[in-house]
Amino acid sequence: MKNKLFAGLVGLLIVSAFGFGCKRNASDSIAVDIQMYTFQGNGGTKTINVSASGKWTVSPGATWIEVANVTTSSFDVVVGQNNSGSLRDAQISLTCGTATTNVVIAQSPADTKEWMFRLYNDLASSVISPSGKYIGGYYSAVENNQTVSYVVFIDTTTETRTEIGPYAGDALLINGAWACTDNGILFLSTSAEDVVFDISTRDYTKLEAPAVGGMPSMQQVAADNTTWVGWSQLADHQVPVLWQDGVASQLPYPDRGYRGGQAESVLARGISADASVIYGSTWDNRDFGMLYWTAADGFATCKWAGEDVYAYNEESDQVNGLITWSGQYNISESGKWIAGTYYKEYEDNLISGTQVEGKYPAFFNTETGKTTVFTEFGDGSGLSVFGNIGMIGTPSFQTTYGYVVNLETGENLGTLSEWVLGKFGMIIPSSYGVYMPADNIVWGATTYNNGLVVVWNWFLGPVAK
Repeated sequence: MKNKLFAGLVGLLIVSAFGFGCKRNASDSIAVDIQMYTFQGNGGTKTINVSASGKWTVSPGATWIEVANVTTSSFDVVVGQNNSGSLRDAQISLTCGTATTNVVIAQSPADTKEWMFRLYNDLASSVISPSGKYIGGYYSAVENNQTVSYVVFIDTTTETRTEIGPYAGDALLINGAWACTDNGILFLSTSAEDVVFDISTRDYTKLEAPAVGGMPSMQQVAADNTTWVGWSQLADHQVPVLWQDGVASQLPYPDRGYRGGQAESVLARGISADASVIYGSTWDNRDFGMLYWTAADGFATCKWAGEDVYAYNEESDQVNGLITWSGQYNISESGKWIAGTYYKEYEDNLISGTQVEGKYPAFFNTETGKTTVFTEFGDGSGLSVFGNIGMIGTPSFQTTYGYVVNLETGENLGTLSEWVLGKFGMIIPSSYGVYMPADNIVWGATTYNNGLVVVWNWFLGPVAK
């Protein structure tokens, strides 16, 4: 009964927070910079900025929410102490002509630990540093009839926001955030090359790998701030690259391709926080077989993850094995576990409960060489691991929902929303977990579809001081 009630509540939140599909005149518009905000039990005040085409009105949906200091472009939300003994939520409605939007306000009970939930729906792309100190990303805006970009650093320990820019699109057309270090170095991709922003200098340089050549791209960094991994685009293929103290070197290839023969392109996808294990994949058009390298031999050997569940039918050229998509958070902080997908193309007897052409969440143990496949979730992928806690996303393509499992026991700990409610006592929208930098921090994502699929990242962790 409790789970059913909670599922309904979360469903209400996600519909309320992201329900923008209403009819309106083309000339009417209204938008806010925050779609969802969670107050702590003692309450507080939060300013919400509004962008509207004309005069607008705001109306709270509960008596415990007060709207104050309304201006032409903002208003304050004021919430007192929550002595109800339980979580509570309501929405604030905003209207401009025929255009409407909503803001969901949630509040933890007064006797719970203090956590904060922040939805970064204003950033076009964002990443989190290995320890969770920084969130880095960018957003675009139209100024003086041209599109410009701003680079953003957010210190989660203080909620200090640093913006660098604007950069005109013809000078620096940013299209993605790759990785961010704990000392404020942010790697971004542009239409021409990858660039490296430094919060201390408020400037950027071009990412380079002179010893490897080609056009390098960054994917992930370790907690030591100086160990990075990615790849470089050569004339007709990609090669895996390791940077150590700024010096780039090419990582070795595997002894074969995913379907036999010789591997053509290989990418380094991510690295454990302690810099002990790198994981990656082949990239031969239809193949993304999972690979890994370890610091134990100086990253001198490329090994296949999931060899215990690998099977190749040479006659049909079909493979059952462990693959990885393009995620940079798939490895645990110690390098013990790598999250991936068991992709089955033909029938064999290795994994019971699987069907042909199936994709299943899977986790590879680098210490034992064994793969754990979770068939009960159907189409899905392993996304990340912290300790022995594994995050699962479903479906495997265009993920929208998340589950949590204990990798040691195989126990299903429930949906991500249920797990967060039990661990943090907080309501979050229907989401999937992308990364856990620490036991008390979750970096997640919420998918919103209003004709165009948009992914917004969020942060859940200790209240900023």
